[in-house]
Amino acid sequence: MRLRKALLILLIPFSTALRAASDPTPEAVLSDQVKAIVDSRSPYKAKEKAIASAVRFAVLAAIADAKDQANMLKIALRYVATAAQAVPGFADTIIEAVTSIPAIAAIDGAAEQIQSTVTVIAKEAMVPGTAPGSPANSKPPPSAEYGGNIGDVIVSPST
Repeated sequence: MRLRKALLILLIPFSTALRAASDPTPEAVLSDQVKAIVDSRSPYKAKEKAIASAVRFAVLAAIADAKDQANMLKIALRYVATAAQAVPGFADTIIEAVTSIPAIAAIDGAAEQIQSTVTVIAKEAMVPGTAPGSPANSKPPPSAEYGGNIGDVIVSPST
């Protein structure tokens, strides 16, 4: 029963992502998949396992045809950045999942590069207004601070 549930958690977001866009990139599919896992009602540990499996599977599939280690690392960095941006609260899970892949672990310095990339992307994704694609200034204008215009007097209802 647990195996079925785990497979369901992994496959439903994948099929949903495929239906959502006519030609999604593998990175977009991974992003949608890990977001759906986080949004599920599963326990935290189950989410960690499902995210690790999804990221590991996506990276393994992407590096399957890579000829050299430099290309493998470049592909892995692209996928971990996508996953970290989608679910920054699971950065450690993403790092652990990818650095445990034997082909990636065999590359000198790969674990450090993956860890630094995930850490930077996750921190940026957690701070509003700093994630790529978001407006640089997410602070509302001063006139909207209290829902009024500049110069409006705010009166307390108790006075």
